[in-house]
Amino acid sequence: FILDACCGGRMFWFNKKHPDKSREYFYHRLEKDPLFKQLVVIRTDMKRRIKKNGKISLKNKQLIGMDIQELRDYIESKFNQGMCWENWGKSGYNEKKERIEGWDLDHIIPLSSAKNKEELLALWHYSNLQPLWWWENQKKGKKGYDTKKQNEPIIKSMQNRFVRKRK
Repeated sequence: FILDACCGGRMFWFNKKHPDKSREYFYHRLEKDPLFKQLVVIRTDMKRRIKKNGKISLKNKQLIGMDIQELRDYIESKFNQGMCWENWGKSGYNEKKERIEGWDLDHIIPLSSAKNKEELLALWHYSNLQPLWWWENQKKGKKGYDTKKQNEPIIKSMQNRFVRKRK
């Protein structure tokens, strides 16, 4: 079982039983798959900037459709009771085996459904983001949208918005 976790601004794909093989897989894929590398770079940069409420470039502002403060406000407007910025990214269970109340920033249409760089960039638009409890996000996985055909009209719409703003 491979988990996707972003810790301290770095992205790791790991299997608890085989951490060395997982790390090797991650770096191999980073070297060989340009789309995966783009995903890691964008995800790491965005997470760091959102956490610190930092400034973003005009290019990234066009990518997500708003600046960081507007994005934080948008995400907060979708918070469920108990969600706050302090428990973003917290997941797992404590020593008493109680579930930690943390949430993830979920891509409604998974980034893994992107077939090329343009689709990957389009999926970063704020309208494709939502706060989701980590256990719900883990259950959802890639099942949120089972078929790429189901995603195509939505991705095309996001791509058109992204392309128009870049011009």
